[in-house]
Amino acid sequence: MVLATSVAESSLTVPGVRIVVDCGLAREPRMDHARGLSALTTVRASRAAARQRAGRAGREAPGVVYRCWPEAEDARLPRFPSPEIAGADLTAFALKTACWGDPDASGLALLDPPPAGAMAAARETLTAIGAVDAAGRATERGTRMARLGLHPRLARALIDGAKEVGARRAAEVVALLSEEPPREYGDDLAAAWRTARHGGDPYATRWRQEVRRLEHALTTEASARPGRARGGDGPGRARMVLRWATARHTAETVRGTAAIRTAVMVRRTAMASRHTAVAARTAMTPWRG
Repeated sequence: MVLATSVAESSLTVPGVRIVVDCGLAREPRMDHARGLSALTTVRASRAAARQRAGRAGREAPGVVYRCWPEAEDARLPRFPSPEIAGADLTAFALKTACWGDPDASGLALLDPPPAGAMAAARETLTAIGAVDAAGRATERGTRMARLGLHPRLARALIDGAKEVGARRAAEVVALLSEEPPREYGDDLAAAWRTARHGGDPYATRWRQEVRRLEHALTTEASARPGRARGGDGPGRARMVLRWATARHTAETVRGTAAIRTAVMVRRTAMASRHTAVAARTAMTPWRG
């Protein structure tokens, strides 16, 4: 039996599956331009997603799917999920197009064009953190950010934080912010940092790999750019990075620092969404499809 999520829509075949229980919900990224943050939002699954999930039960032999919503509502579901570009954070995308020389992405043959409002908000953020100039072209600083393989806000924090506290400590904190730690790590970022440094779980392993990658990227760039000062790397610097990344240039980079200041808020919002999904499944009447 499989409790269907978006994972059930993949092409992976799990042997022995004959029953699929579909909650009829999906998690999709939505951008909150007021906070400058994106988060996963629980929405109704589309009919296309429901058909794809049902297919997991019949990969090897006849199976059955239990859809946890009234049969009469099935026809009212959207035919297809909305394209991710319509609601996602486009800041990283806008930085890439700026580096390619096409700031508004008008020269790209995309299936769905990026919304003008979302692109404008992305350019505003990039301008605030110094990644693009007034014409939308990538600056030297923006090109450095794009090479780091991070969200531009985190790339900015890494580059500027390394000057304040050293490449190692800056890489450790940015790696912690780039992937949400497990729930058992707690909501305190400093405590989560200490746990990741000494932990042996899969997240801690991935975190250390990302730290090494980011530190190598910074040190490689520093060796190629002589004369750039590097900060110290002593104990207790992680808290300084958190304070610095939250407060530095607040007036002109509100969206840039919001990613750090509201990291705990995002996690609590996600937990609330999970509770909402559970309540919705409880309230629906199952029917066999």
